[in-house]
Amino acid sequence: MLDDHRLSQSGLQILAIIEGARGPLEPTVIAERLLVTTGTLTSLLDNLERRALIRRQPHPLDRRKLLVDITPAAQAIVDELLPSLHAREQNVISAALSVKEQRELRRLIAKLQQSALQARDAPSPRGAARHRRWTRTAVDTPASNPSSP
Repeated sequence: MLDDHRLSQSGLQILAIIEGARGPLEPTVIAERLLVTTGTLTSLLDNLERRALIRRQPHPLDRRKLLVDITPAAQAIVDELLPSLHAREQNVISAALSVKEQRELRRLIAKLQQSALQARDAPSPRGAARHRRWTRTAVDTPASNPSSP
């Protein structure tokens, strides 16, 4: 599906994020929702803009900012792709979970979303330690492994 439109998964996600907001968004908001840096987002937006799938426009209240909106061509792609992707997701969920489990999953996701919204502006904890369950090993190369072909 994405190949038909020469669209990456990230590109489709950007279009869906903007379309789901029902209006233009600031790039920082898109980056937060996509969980990428603003630098990464700029590159993705440049690609979508070259393909006339998004347009950058001045922010009406702040000359220093831009807003990003999807074009009619992008809207057509989203309208074509999202229903089939949502149907596939629903099929996967229905195959794995009972109706009761699906309700519980929705309840738990809503609870997580609420907690994430409340924690959004809280400072990050300092001094948290990382606990890795694995140890990095050196990659075998022909020079380090004489038995390799």
